[in-house]
Amino acid sequence: MISKNPLLISSKGGTITCLKGDSGKRIYQSCSRNSCIYSSDLHTAKLSLDNLEGANNILPKAK
Repeated sequence: MISKNPLLISSKGGTITCLKGDSGKRIYQSCSRNSCIYSSDLHTAKLSLDNLEGANNILPKAK
């Protein structure tokens, strides 16, 4: 299950990827635009991605 390919790509373009940490445990990386958050479980990673994408919507889009 540990891969460089995203486990999830959201409709807003954010991703969740499973990585292997230094201790050998799985770490989930949630990324949207230029921000990433690392979590220890997939549920928290999904919540983090939702928060990142929500925070990104606050900023005005470039014209």
